[in-house]
Parts: sequence; structure tokens; C-alpha cells
Amino acid sequence: MGGAAEIRSTDNSPTKTSQDPAWITKGTVTNIDLRNYTVDVEGEYEGDFWEKLQVATPYFHTANGEGIFAMPEVGSICLICQPSDDKTPYILGFIGSFELEHAKTANLEDRAGEAKNEEEETKASVKTPTSTTSSGSTTQTTSGASARAGRPFLNPGDIMMQTRDQNFLVLRRGGVVQIGATPGCQSIYVPLLNHMRHFAENYDVTTPGGVLSWVVKRVENDPGGKAPVLYRLALRDKAQNDKADIQIRMGHVDDDIRYELLVSPEKIKVEDGSDTGTPKLKMTINKDGDQEFEMKGDLIYDIAGKREIDITGNDTLNVTGIRDVTALSIGHTAKLDTTVKSATRTETYTGFRTINALLHMLGPAPMEPAVLGGMLATWLATHRHEGPGAPTKTADAQKLATIFSTRLLIPK
Repeated sequence: MGGAAEIRSTDNSPTKTSQDPAWITKGTVTNIDLRNYTVDVEGEYEGDFWEKLQVATPYFHTANGEGIFAMPEVGSICLICQPSDDKTPYILGFIGSFELEHAKTANLEDRAGEAKNEEEETKASVKTPTSTTSSGSTTQTTSGASARAGRPFLNPGDIMMQTRDQNFLVLRRGGVVQIGATPGCQSIYVPLLNHMRHFAENYDVTTPGGVLSWVVKRVENDPGGKAPVLYRLALRDKAQNDKADIQIRMGHVDDDIRYELLVSPEKIKVEDGSDTGTPKLKMTINKDGDQEFEMKGDLIYDIAGKREIDITGNDTLNVTGIRDVTALSIGHTAKLDTTVKSATRTETYTGFRTINALLHMLGPAPMEPAVLGGMLATWLATHRHEGPGAPTKTADAQKLATIFSTRLLIPK
């Protein structure tokens, strides 16, 4: 078929629809049907009453509840729209009631934490725009009435959702997003440098890999009001494991400990951090800076540079196995120096001590070779001195030369 499209319905024809104009009136919600998403409304004028009205939303689709919607509360003031086709009216939107200005100062939101009254908060909240975008001021008023109705101050372009309990979602101009249950429990997303800020008294993150908690332990009976703080991170080796392998606790671990590192494979309860086994490694640091270190495995240091340790107190080393100290060198003679200044060093051995070195120097210079006692005793036992004076035989001189040590030097 050509030409105009075929007319299949005349429902919108002026001859079949009402000629009455659409109208809007104000009312108050008196009842809510939670199951069917409808409300009952009492009109502003006596005798006006509507049952089972739908609430219009910015967007909604009947397919699987898609859209943006809210459940009204009893007492909210709404606008009822009666369509011109005389079909069922619906709630077009909600408005606030006009009240005397400053009547709801108790509901002020002190975002900056410094505002003393509504006037100071207004100055802190409303800034002069730097572009040609819309602007406004809460101080511009022509009457003593206000429709604020407890809502916080917003800048032009800000969009906010809030319940009566003050939990909120704010989309601010400039890209800032605020989500919170209270001013002290919220997250702020700042597009500048992609910055995220979280405000909370207690903070918990739970994942299959473990938990992170940062809590303030409120003490009900503490007259000073002091609240200990504890940070805890527990990590599983496998997400399927029931218990964690490693845990770090910092802050008020107990009355003395301020830091604890614990390694106990599949023995740490994720819920409370208690260890159900024998830890492979445990390190603690107390409030005085004292450190305790316990480990069941090997400790290996690979240091490419210099190691320097200064000890002003005692140094105790207990070794139940073999202690091996090796000084290696590349391109020059190895050197292992031990210096004891202004002190006495005592070494007690209940077994043998073996020192294997090319040369031993005992004491300060000048020094000379030590005499080998065994060789000297043998020479004295077998030597016959034939006359006064030093031995003159070449054989005796050569023998005496072998009696002196080539590795041990002693002071003269």
C-alpha cells in the first residue's frame, strides 16, 4: 500500500477521549502498600482521597523492575496529577512544606566541622562560580519562609539522595561523589589524581583471601574515655582454606605489645586472629621498643653492602650447633676484624678450639716467632755441646732455625 499509513485505532481521536484538562493538586501520603508499590493520599481539601496511586519516577521499565524509584513515607507531601483522559491519577512528585526561616537549625549539616551557625555554613557552602554555569545563594530570599525542610545545603548542579536517618549519596559538580551512613562513616571519591578517601570509626574488608580490620575498641567503663586502636591483616594461602597462614597486628595488640608478625600455616583463625597451632615465626615489638623474634626455620642474610651493628648493652650468643664464620674476598686478601675497646674479653671453651690460619699474631708489635717446644726439647736432648760459646757447627745452626714457628708471632 502506498500513501499514508493505515489507521488501525481511533482511541486517541477527540471523539473518543475526554475534553477535560489535566489538573494537579497537593496531598499527603497516609498509607503505603509495600507489596504492590502503591500509596493512599489525602488531598489538601476536605473530602479528597485517593487509593492505590502509583508514584512516577525519572525512569522506569516494567521489565524486571528496571529503573530509579523510592518508597515514600507516610506524611510526605506529594503532587497528584489527573490525566486528561480521566484514567487513574498518579503521584507526579514530592515537595517540601514552607516553614519559617531558621526553624530547622538543628538539622544543619556541618560538613566543614567549623560552622557555628547557619550563616557561617552558608558562606562555607556557597561559592562564587568560575564559569557561566547556573548559580544561586541561600541568602537570596524574598520572604520569611523556607522550603529547605531539613535538607543540607547544596551547590548548583549537585544531586543528592538522603533518607530521614541522614544516610546519603551526593553527586557533586566537579565529579566528586560522597556515599555515607553518617558524616563520620563515608567514602569520598575525588577525580583530582583519582583520590579516594574513607572516613570510619571501624573499618573492615573481607575477601576470600583474608580480612583487614581497623577497629576502635571502645571501653565503656574507662573514665578517661580512651579507646585503644587495633589494625589486623590476616591472609590465606589459598582462598579455599579455612584458616589463614600469616597475620599482622599493629596498635594495641595488648597492654604491652604494639606490633606482632605471625606465620602459622593454616592455623590462624580469620575471625578473631587466634593461633591454633605452633607458629613457624613470631616477632613482637613492645611499647618500649623491645623486640622478640622466634622462628623454626633458617635465617639467611644476603647483604651486598656493609653491615654495621652498634650495641651499647650486652651481647649474648648461644649456639647449640656449629658456628661457621667465613670471610671471603674478591681480588684482595680476606679480612675479619674483631676489636674490643676499653673492655675485657673472656672466652671459655669446654671442648676444643681449633684456629686454622696462615699466621697468628698475639699482642702488639714488636714481635718475634714463638719457639716450637717439641722440636726444642728434642734438640736439647740429642745435642752435645763441645765447648764454650754458641754452636758453630752448620748442622746445629740449621736445626735451630727450624725450632721457631712460621705461623705464631709473640711480643718480644
